[in-house]
Amino acid sequence: MTLVGKILTALIALFSLVFMTFALAVYATHTNWRDKVMNPETGLQAQLKKEQDAKKELQGQLERLIAERDAERKAARDMAAALKTEVDNLRRADAEQKKALVEVQERERNAVAAMTATQNQAAALTAERDQLRKDLADARRQREESFRKTVELTDQLHQAANELRALKEKNITIVQDLQKYKDLALLLNISDVDAALHKTPPEVYARVMTNPSNGLIEISLGADAGLHKGHRLEVFRVGPSGPTYLGRIEVVETVPDRSVCKIIPEYQKGAIQKGDHVASKL
Repeated sequence: MTLVGKILTALIALFSLVFMTFALAVYATHTNWRDKVMNPETGLQAQLKKEQDAKKELQGQLERLIAERDAERKAARDMAAALKTEVDNLRRADAEQKKALVEVQERERNAVAAMTATQNQAAALTAERDQLRKDLADARRQREESFRKTVELTDQLHQAANELRALKEKNITIVQDLQKYKDLALLLNISDVDAALHKTPPEVYARVMTNPSNGLIEISLGADAGLHKGHRLEVFRVGPSGPTYLGRIEVVETVPDRSVCKIIPEYQKGAIQKGDHVASKL
């Protein structure tokens, strides 16, 4: 074998070792992608199915929560409508009782007038008896008849008085029931039933009068504008680029021309400052 042949044989042996090393390295780094995807416990398909199942469960929970929220809103609206209907019924009943009371009073006045006329007639009959003694028997019969009418009218008057007393007692009961509803409205801090049903403050526009202190600010409108404790208002600032929403505040105390409000942290979008704008809705 010549020298060139020996060199070529050595090179072939060397390159064989090099290529065998490369083949081993490639095999060591080889990944079984089928197992990585199809493995029932750790495979990508198993993980995808778990995520899809979790998504379906969360979607079901969201739908249940939305249904519960809608049911609670409907119940609140039904309760508010029932309360308003009850108040309207009580007001109508009170008006009817007042009308009935006026009618009873009118009947009482008529009965009194009739009794007065009867008394005048009895006096005339008495005078006539004195002047016409010869007609004493007739006068006595007329007097007895007048007395009988007086008794009947007196009985009618007593009956009317009893009816008036019963109506007054019923009116007192209605007034007490109405006061209970007023007390309930005060207990629930409802000064305006219509405003409470809509759950919105009156339409107002004000300005922030002070910088925040311990989470409280003062605005330029108060009770004279219809604001009271619990009303929530929106705060924004008008700049060169347009209005910027800053957050929501809640009225905690009012005077005729001012209100003290607290800043609701979860709605705050920026720092509220003196001079910012306040409105009941944006």
